Amino acid sequence: MSDYRQADMVDELGRIFVALYNAHRDERAPELPWPEPVPRPGADKAAARAEKAAERERRVAREGYEDIVSQVAPGRI
Repeated sequence: MSDYRQADMVDELGRIFVALYNAHRDERAPELPWPEPVPRPGADKAAARAEKAAERERRVAREGYEDIVSQVAPGRI
C-alpha cells in the first residue's frame, strides 16, 4: 500500500515541477513535456499475465483453424 502511495507522490511532484517550469520558462525556451508515470508495484506481473493469456488465445485460435482446415481439406496441413 505504501509503495503505491510513494509512486503517486513521485508522479505528483514530477507534474508540479513541470507545471512550474513551463509557467516560468522563457518565451523562447522549449516546453518541458509531462513526465511518464512511475511504474507501480506488480505492473510487470499484470503485463506478463496478459501476454500469457494472449499467447494461449492465439494458440487455441490456431488449433481451431487447423482443425477446420483438416476437416475441409484433408492432407493440406
